[in-house]
Amino acid sequence: MAEDIRELRLSVAGRLEKLENQVADLCERLARLEAGRDADRAQMQADLTRFKAEVERAEIHLTKLLSKRGQAKE
Repeated sequence: MAEDIRELRLSVAGRLEKLENQVADLCERLARLEAGRDADRAQMQADLTRFKAEVERAEIHLTKLLSKRGQAKE
C-alpha cells in the first residue's frame, strides 16, 4: 500500500511539474505575442501619422494650385 502511494505521489509530482513547465511556456508565448502586438500597434500609429502628414501636405499643395489658377483667371 505504501509503495502504491509513493508511486502515485511520484506520478502526481511529475504531472504537476509538466503542467508548471507548460504554464511557464504559455506565459512566455503570451508575453512575446503581447510585445509583437504592441510593436504592430506602434508601427500602425507611425504609418497613420505619416499618412496624415502626407494628406495635409497634399491639401496645402492643392490649395496653393487652386489659388494660383484662380488668380491667373482674374
